[in-house]
Amino acid sequence: MEKGSLPTKLPPKTPFQKALEEVFKKVALRREADYKQAVIQADNLLEDIIKRLGFPNIDSAISQKKLTKEHLSNIDELWLAHKAKVKMASDPNFRLTQEEAKKLVSVYEAAFKEWGIL
Repeated sequence: MEKGSLPTKLPPKTPFQKALEEVFKKVALRREADYKQAVIQADNLLEDIIKRLGFPNIDSAISQKKLTKEHLSNIDELWLAHKAKVKMASDPNFRLTQEEAKKLVSVYEAAFKEWGIL
């Protein structure tokens, strides 16, 4: 793959937008379990995109430097959001405020916008 370019196998907008609407609805709810689920779902949407682009997962795409700032300007923030999701999914005691969840979801949203999916 040429540096700075990505394959064009991005998801169709309509189903993706519907899935992301569910993320936005959940992050607006008052229960921690709901907005945790919103972050997990946003990360799952990212994983789907990463796989469509030909990478096995976000971890390998970033750690092997196959996905860089040349492909996505907020890659560092996206990496931190993904790591928070992994910790959240594996640690039942992980605490997340609604404000933190909204910030994490906005990181995913910015990436999706930059890729032209939204």
